[in-house]
Amino acid sequence: MVGGLPSGSPGEASARSSIVTLINSCVGVGVLSLPYAFRSAGWAGGLALLAFVAVTEAFTLYVLSRYAEHTDSATYSSVVRSMLGKRASFFLAFVLLIYLFGSCVAYLIIFGDCLHPIVLGALGEHWFTRRNVVLPVLSSLTMFPLCLPRTLDSIVGVSAVALYGIVAMVGIVTWRNVGAIEAEASPWAEVRPFNLSLDCLAAIPIIIFGMQCHCQVITVFNELTDHPRVLTTVLPAPSARLMVEEEEEEDEGEEGEPEDVRLERRQSRKSKKLRGMRRVVFTASEWVGLTAVGYSAIGLTGYLAFPHTAMSNILNNFSRKDRLMQLCRGLVGLMKVVSYPINHHPARSATADLVRQVSGRAVGGSALFHVGHAAVFYLATLSVALCVRDLGVVFKIVGGTNGAFLIFGLPGALLMKYASDKAVASRVAAGAVRPLLRADGAEERAPYRLLTSKLWWAGVGLCTLCALVLALTIVSMVFPMKAASP
Repeated sequence: MVGGLPSGSPGEASARSSIVTLINSCVGVGVLSLPYAFRSAGWAGGLALLAFVAVTEAFTLYVLSRYAEHTDSATYSSVVRSMLGKRASFFLAFVLLIYLFGSCVAYLIIFGDCLHPIVLGALGEHWFTRRNVVLPVLSSLTMFPLCLPRTLDSIVGVSAVALYGIVAMVGIVTWRNVGAIEAEASPWAEVRPFNLSLDCLAAIPIIIFGMQCHCQVITVFNELTDHPRVLTTVLPAPSARLMVEEEEEEDEGEEGEPEDVRLERRQSRKSKKLRGMRRVVFTASEWVGLTAVGYSAIGLTGYLAFPHTAMSNILNNFSRKDRLMQLCRGLVGLMKVVSYPINHHPARSATADLVRQVSGRAVGGSALFHVGHAAVFYLATLSVALCVRDLGVVFKIVGGTNGAFLIFGLPGALLMKYASDKAVASRVAAGAVRPLLRADGAEERAPYRLLTSKLWWAGVGLCTLCALVLALTIVSMVFPMKAASP
């Protein structure tokens, strides 16, 4: 049992709540650092990186959902254990836990950066309005209680509210950036389309971290109802009816079709749940694509407004006396209240998986473990967030190392393993059935070949991308970008 829902049991989460959870997972924290990323890569380089990462991560989300169903797994770790073995699963659980821990530290840092100025503006300078007091008190009252529900679907109401906050935040920050640009006589004179120095490497882990929801996608898939009606709840009615009718026609097949052909086609077709999850991912990607327009607007306008001083949290470039930006800080704080438990949920599953592999004990269903893990995890991340203030450092460590491994490396390895197993099975099957079943004059079916497999080469490409990102991140950490001041 993981997160209160056993693997293979029917889920109850609707398509709408699954979409909201995925969007909240991948949208929010990265947008605050996009001006800094654009400052690092240049405005054209930043836009190109944003588009490339968005498309690649949408593809790997579907890969994970596909193999979650293929292996009947409820967590990322169990997918890897089923396909790549116990050692790979143990390593993944360890990396996943570090990645999620770092993500939650980043959310707490942003939460403190956003709420502290609001408290100062309302109550003034006192001992109880210091950041080291405000952050523990407010996070313990908001974030920690949301870590206690067993499923992500339980907090969908709060997630939906946070989603509207994302839209408002994008609008407010862009508006203020445009105002700062209008005050400049020639804003484009200070910016560059591409930055060919080592500083451009700082943008890569920031954008990767800012658009990921891979740690949550398998949990979301496991909680999704077996018959998700994505299109009837998301798309306009005419489009929904058309696509649903096409699905029903596919299920029914053609009249007069032989039963054995119909059965073979049904067995090879993806399940309704996986097709529904594919639409959940694609629909979430469409909304993320729309939000990516807002991402681009914030990144570009923020870079134009602060070409040399854009900070890793763009809100820190604005005055505490700006009431509209204070409202924006409150909205971002609300978003982080939701992001923290969404990331804690798979962290709890990864911890339970580590304990099971080390000791052989299944602790995921224990109420004591459930509450105890939430408390220990919260206190540990809070302690780090009180000591570390630089988001850029957190993004580099989390997004460029562990993130690249989880988002690109392991999905690539899964594709390569599946293609390899399929090629071996194809050769074995061809050798076994050739003398018995092939009729005279019948055309022999070509075996599945690894070197012509699209899945294999897609996996090779993802693993190569992972290695490249890891190398570039290490270089950017050795030669860090010059810090900016507001």
